[in-house]
Amino acid sequence: MVNNGTARKGDFRVLWRSAPVPMDPFVYRGELCQDVKEKIRATFFRQSEPSKTVLGDMHGIRFLPIDDSDYDVIRNLNIKVSRIPLPGRQPGGG
Repeated sequence: MVNNGTARKGDFRVLWRSAPVPMDPFVYRGELCQDVKEKIRATFFRQSEPSKTVLGDMHGIRFLPIDDSDYDVIRNLNIKVSRIPLPGRQPGGG
């Protein structure tokens, strides 16, 4: 909103910051042969012009390998948010 001029930076107040949140993963079937897996990984991790274009469109910098624990920040955030009382919802998500 600030970048396109519909709001000013001073219109916002940061209430809380989380740890960096990973983007949606790109995944492949675990049963693929190792050669195909390596080719897919090489395609994503190579800093070619096509990958830079895709990253730019996604406002990304680079592709990184991750594992399930990298999504713990999302799980922890969900736990914290579910404890916030909201109209029509009991703390704890009930």
